[in-house]
Amino acid sequence: MLTGILVGTVFTSLISIIKVLADPADKLPTITFWLMGSLAAINRQDILILIGPMLVGAVALLIVRWHLNPSLRRRRGPGHGVRDHQDAGHCDRRMHFDDCFGCGGCGIVGWVGLIIPHVARGLVGPDYGRLLPVSAVIGAVYLLLIDDIARLAGPLEMPLGILTASLSAVLHLPLGADQEGLDVILELRRLSCGYGRRVVLSDVDLSITAGENLCLLGPNGVGKTTLFRTILGA
Repeated sequence: MLTGILVGTVFTSLISIIKVLADPADKLPTITFWLMGSLAAINRQDILILIGPMLVGAVALLIVRWHLNPSLRRRRGPGHGVRDHQDAGHCDRRMHFDDCFGCGGCGIVGWVGLIIPHVARGLVGPDYGRLLPVSAVIGAVYLLLIDDIARLAGPLEMPLGILTASLSAVLHLPLGADQEGLDVILELRRLSCGYGRRVVLSDVDLSITAGENLCLLGPNGVGKTTLFRTILGA
């Protein structure tokens, strides 16, 4: 989290430098409206340029979507050559690939990627085989609705980023309130345990809230009992 804040601060400073040096009569308004996000300047030629690379990134992500399921990675990883960190890196690069072309075309339209996956997960569950395409469809419909509101709400077209940030923040308030009301009854951070000189588990992170049911599954010898004995202080 701290790294993200630092990186965001650096790039915000760079954007500020570019805005200071930009031509105030031409380039500065373009940069400002791009940062707020808008589909007003998108034409058919832009769509033809962007749709190819974005489809390539989307299809590539769908092909490896099962790598994003944590439960499936844990169950099949050791026997199928799955390397969690490497596969997650490949998926991240495919998502960033699509993000670059999308932002390049319409600017920064924030909060869509935070709210829409929560809605889609509530509809179809956590399986990324269904979650990814459903999130894409719901996100596209949501963005079109926001664009209609931006064009019809007043005499001037409102930038999409302002509307998505305002509406999404309001929609996210109930989720934040639910999280604040949860009492954490057990929290582990980077726990390592074992017996004798043998380390069975290392760097375990776990958080359990009041009323939450947790099931710990795994084959014999992976450290389930050792973990419970360590938590209980035995």
